[in-house]
Amino acid sequence: MPSNIREKRHSAYYGAPIRTFLSGHSDQVLGTISAAQTFDLELEQRRAWQQEIEILKESLQGIEGTIFFEFDVPRLGSRIDAVIVSGPAIFPLEFKCGERAFHSADYNQAWDYALDLKNFHLESHHAPIFPVLVATEAPQRTTNGKLRISMVCILPCVAVHAIFVKR
Repeated sequence: MPSNIREKRHSAYYGAPIRTFLSGHSDQVLGTISAAQTFDLELEQRRAWQQEIEILKESLQGIEGTIFFEFDVPRLGSRIDAVIVSGPAIFPLEFKCGERAFHSADYNQAWDYALDLKNFHLESHHAPIFPVLVATEAPQRTTNGKLRISMVCILPCVAVHAIFVKR
């Protein structure tokens, strides 16, 4: 992991080394995320965070790095559901909890988050970025067949069912 990513303070509702996230209790992580929320927490959002936490706790076993939930993209006011930094790579994850299909707008959202990191987050300018769209109830496929060519080290958005994130 580039040292500048590790040393900088990030604006996220939750951020921790992956090993700390994995060893902590899910309710504690959810509590930290919920406490950072500045508006009324809806039940649907709470359930989505619970599902994201459980999926990532299963998925990140054996992975070194840092995890962030509700990561703020500077200057844009948008928040990425989760960001994983492992080695030099950055993985912005857009979750669609309960979604049964992969939609173009969701691919675009995941791709846009990667572009936002590349263009507006200093520590991400030179890092390879791998956007991931997770539709928890969609068919178990791993790509939409569309490749985006990028000269800025952003790879195509991969759309996956939650089971593939867990592998």
